[in-house]
Amino acid sequence: MKLNRMVLCWIMVALAVCACEKPVPPDNSGLDRLVAESSYVFSGVVDKLGAANMASVPADERTAVVTVNQVYTPSDLLGDLTGKQVTVQFNQGAGMAPGEKAVFFVNGWVYGNGIAFLEVGRMAEEQPEQLKPRVDAALSRKADQRSQDRIDRASLVVVAKVATTHAFQLEKRLPIGEHNPHWQQAVLRVSSVLKGEVKGTELRMLFPGSNDEVWIAAPKPTPDEEGIWILQRDQKEKGGSKYQLPGLTALDALDFQPMDQLERVKTFIDQK
Repeated sequence: MKLNRMVLCWIMVALAVCACEKPVPPDNSGLDRLVAESSYVFSGVVDKLGAANMASVPADERTAVVTVNQVYTPSDLLGDLTGKQVTVQFNQGAGMAPGEKAVFFVNGWVYGNGIAFLEVGRMAEEQPEQLKPRVDAALSRKADQRSQDRIDRASLVVVAKVATTHAFQLEKRLPIGEHNPHWQQAVLRVSSVLKGEVKGTELRMLFPGSNDEVWIAAPKPTPDEEGIWILQRDQKEKGGSKYQLPGLTALDALDFQPMDQLERVKTFIDQK
């Protein structure tokens, strides 16, 4: 009986040691916040402090010229910045030295003959094979949260095919300006309703024909295009009061989802 107790004690000690040696999963809460608040993530090395490589950006104690070593969030708008120098304005005191490496979480600031970023935060550099999966997972969680928010706000979520599109005839002329949306109207033939109520099988949706920076991300429906439409009512999201109209709109890039995202969208609706 004593032998059995001794064996049991040794087993318990061994299990405790194994538990202590088990790798602790990384705390992603800080990473999630940085990814959520930034639009671009890259690792880089500081070349010059108190400097900028764009004439339009004033250099001071908070700016630095940084060479991009690896990009973790590719951007069609910015292209591949690997190996290029960019300007970063730190969100606090520099706290870095020339030659120091870090992972930078940033948002675009100035574009021209170069690129300048505003820093959201930074992390000590990790091995790319360790950091990239964590950033990718954080980006996926960010995308899920944004999709959830759009669906929660939506008046209607429908599966529909675009029947026709045409210029929308306004009751009064909009003010002349560079951000004029050039409103268009799409007729949607609804095959199923995922959220809200629809009378009949057709909906009319307004969308901006303009590719101005205010409206460029908005879906631009084309005839026979089929997918999931996340529709807001009585536009108050973009362009100010002069461009507000009654009716249904889809003004965010997330407001149109291809059919292969149907189950994912249903999951977000079921969570409400």
